[in-house]
Amino acid sequence: MGCLMNETEKDALTFMLASLREGQDIVRAYDTKAQIVGVGYIFAIGIIVNLGARIANMPETGAPASRLT
Repeated sequence: MGCLMNETEKDALTFMLASLREGQDIVRAYDTKAQIVGVGYIFAIGIIVNLGARIANMPETGAPASRLT
């Protein structure tokens, strides 16, 4: 026994499947962009932390005034 659908029902089913596929593609695209932004954010935080540690550990440049005389 086959599926008994008329042309209108077949067209409606085709349209719904295409809509579902498009929705899934959009969600995947946003998910990929969110992952890229997340990696960039983590990378930027790492650079900021590393730079802060370097600045905190920098030796003072220049001699104190008492040594110059």
